[in-house]
Amino acid sequence: MNRRLSILSALLATALLLYSMPGLLTRYFSSTGRTDERLKPARGRTMVVWVTSWMEEDRKLIASLCTAFEKQRPGLRIYLRRADAQELSAPDAVLPDVVLHVTGDISSPTDGLMPMALPEEMQSGRAASGCCQGRQYGIPLWYSPMVFSVPKAWFIPEGQQEQMNEPGQAYFSQKPVQPEGTTATVSFADLPWNRMLEAGQVVSENGVGLCLLTLECPLPLRQEWRKLSPILRKPEDGEAAVCSLRTHQARGQEVLALSLPYAGQQARYVSLCREGEDAAAFLRFLLGGEAQQAAREALLAPMMGDTETAEEVFLPNAFLMDQTNVNQHCLQGVAAGEDPVATLLKLR
Repeated sequence: MNRRLSILSALLATALLLYSMPGLLTRYFSSTGRTDERLKPARGRTMVVWVTSWMEEDRKLIASLCTAFEKQRPGLRIYLRRADAQELSAPDAVLPDVVLHVTGDISSPTDGLMPMALPEEMQSGRAASGCCQGRQYGIPLWYSPMVFSVPKAWFIPEGQQEQMNEPGQAYFSQKPVQPEGTTATVSFADLPWNRMLEAGQVVSENGVGLCLLTLECPLPLRQEWRKLSPILRKPEDGEAAVCSLRTHQARGQEVLALSLPYAGQQARYVSLCREGEDAAAFLRFLLGGEAQQAAREALLAPMMGDTETAEEVFLPNAFLMDQTNVNQHCLQGVAAGEDPVATLLKLR
């Protein structure tokens, strides 16, 4: 008897399952018999990104942003590769989807790079450095900002200001009150310019920085300024120098930073080699708030965002000269006594 009841129960359960099966299946299969898209795994795909050179500040930044973007795009994997820019024009080159490059890495953007439409959120003046022959081949993402890093020892306490015997040397002899803390405001008018004359040299990490500092030098003193020997290198202890914000912060607490105009010699650009939804989305992501804030935290100046970058930014044209030639151009301009603005404008 029990056996018959067990068999009957099993038969009834099977009948109920068969009765409900069409309804269960229609939840996961379309009328054509295909699996519901919600049950399918994300379609795996790869986006190839080349980096033609690293900036000191953005090696870790780029890797972390690629990871963050992958999380936003299910199924996407980014293949990040360090590549020589010359590979773009190789006869048998298999081009990437995206290229991240620095000023001067690519000399012929028409070989491999696609013309791009300027993003609506970016001002045309901001993107001008990424143009070649009137077409947009690169979008600037961020740049390495420069400051004039000055030792605090250059300044003396109030009441001990140096007597100025020669009126013509007044600008060089100014020595303001000792600033208290790193938030003290010091301007170029406050600088004891005589310290640089005594050293007989002016130090800058790059040529654009040298021109910017020359621009800040008071006009009556330009003749004296030309006597200084320009040296392009990182600053040593006790020196004043134009350097990146990253270099300045690494110097410790015994230096003050004077802001230079919104300009930089090294900038990071993004360019496209292939059309694709993922590549276009990556471009939007790099210009978005998350990526631009991450650049700021890496001591870079973002090209998009808040009032800190509301003014026009001067950047050398991405494709005109490499870093070595930019430096030589600026050194020649300073040595010839050329107006630094004219020297910089030739880099556009």
